[in-house]
Amino acid sequence: MLLNGRVNNIEYGSNAPDAPDVFVDDEGLARLWGGQGRVYLATFAERETELGARLGEVHRLAAAGGKVLLANRRP
Repeated sequence: MLLNGRVNNIEYGSNAPDAPDVFVDDEGLARLWGGQGRVYLATFAERETELGARLGEVHRLAAAGGKVLLANRRP
C-alpha cells in the first residue's frame, strides 16, 4: 500500500474504476493500525516520531539508510 501516494504521475490512473486498492490516506492508515491485524510501515526515519504521535503504539523492527520499518504490534 502507498500512504498518501496519489501524486504526480500515478494520480490519474489511481482514480480509475478498475485501479487496484493500494492507496491509503492518513485516516485509512489509522484504521488499519488500530485494527486486529499486524501492519508494517516502511518510511523515512525522520517521520517516526510524527507517526508515533498520530498512530499511537509504534514498534521499530529495523533501520538502515535513513529509513525504518515500523509495526503496530510487537513481533
